[in-house]
Amino acid sequence: MDSVIFSRAKQRLEKEQYRHNAGTRASRKATFELYPPLLELDNQIRSCMFKNLVNETVSAEEAAELADLRFSIMEFVAENHIDLPEEAPLCKRCNDTMFKSGQPCTCLRKAYAAEQKKELAKTIKIFDQTFDSFDLELFSRNTMLHGLSAYENMSGMYDFCADYAQSFCAKSPNLLFTGYTGTGKTFLSTCIAGAVCEKGIWVEAESAVRLFAALEAEQFGRDEPSGRLNSSRGSKRFFSSSLLLLDDLGTEFLTPFVQTALYDLINTRLQNGVKTIINTNLTADDLQKRYLPQTVSRLTGEYDMLTFFGDDLRQVKKS
Repeated sequence: MDSVIFSRAKQRLEKEQYRHNAGTRASRKATFELYPPLLELDNQIRSCMFKNLVNETVSAEEAAELADLRFSIMEFVAENHIDLPEEAPLCKRCNDTMFKSGQPCTCLRKAYAAEQKKELAKTIKIFDQTFDSFDLELFSRNTMLHGLSAYENMSGMYDFCADYAQSFCAKSPNLLFTGYTGTGKTFLSTCIAGAVCEKGIWVEAESAVRLFAALEAEQFGRDEPSGRLNSSRGSKRFFSSSLLLLDDLGTEFLTPFVQTALYDLINTRLQNGVKTIINTNLTADDLQKRYLPQTVSRLTGEYDMLTFFGDDLRQVKKS
């Protein structure tokens, strides 16, 4: 998980937990102030939970410490016959510790997905382009290639991409979507990115033009034109994310730096075992003419190539 997004997710979830028990907490606070030992135990719990919020994982010892403190409150309340309102956890699976067995709980993964989708929305139409909103009827039954209509081809593509997103894991293949402009490459790859993101998996997305501009600006200490990529998150996320969507490969201005950066990006992600989806209007022959042999070798040898064809959907929607 990206550390910056992870931190935002924990803050988001902490606010949700706080709002969930606002009324009960006010009553408990009034009771704690009447009993100094209870107040001290409550302060220790808050300190422990704050430490968990800062860290990305919770050790078994820290989880046990938190449980012991809560048990001590229950003991004191029982021994002194105190009527103490009980806070109901927002998440019963982890009792609002955000972690289960030392790993992020489902509630935290859900918050991470929400924060990540907000970030991805800056680069792709993740809220609009979904599997549910995909319209297969836009594809022609008359436009043919190798005996297959655009409609039939896209029907198969849709099923493949939906299955890919549903079963996404370390064994999933890298994908290279090729085809002319407006044939659905970006839409379906965005559908995948959104569905994988929903699982709380680390997803990044960027166009080739902006990604290489950001890498070059970072390399030579310049400001990136849009200013959007010069954030605390840095460019390392493009090399480390569980899934990277690289859109419009081939539209970038090709320089020796870009040639090297593309090879480094593809090769590093292959070595790290993380997955990449690349969209391009270039054919296999175009790729060989444009990029370094070692880059093309990895694209054609380590990626599953899917070919899109048909009418330009942007024009179809206008008609």
